[in-house]
Amino acid sequence: MHTFFASLLRSVSGKRVIAKEITDDEARRAGVSQELIDMFKWFRDYGYYGGEQIDPLCKQFNPQMKDFRTFLRSNDDWRQYLA
Repeated sequence: MHTFFASLLRSVSGKRVIAKEITDDEARRAGVSQELIDMFKWFRDYGYYGGEQIDPLCKQFNPQMKDFRTFLRSNDDWRQYLA
């Protein structure tokens, strides 16, 4: 999943983006809490919504909702965080 988002950031920004998965121990040494580590492991193993596709439901409640690529292309605020 992290490579998917890195690829999107790379294609939209034109910058070199590297995604690196780190071990639990590396995350702990960087100050990441065990709860956050467990959350990201859940996302990796089961997806954000347990594997359910929720796009149609989200669009029903918010027709202006954008996918990640469209959001990146229509909002430049995030660009300041890329070196």
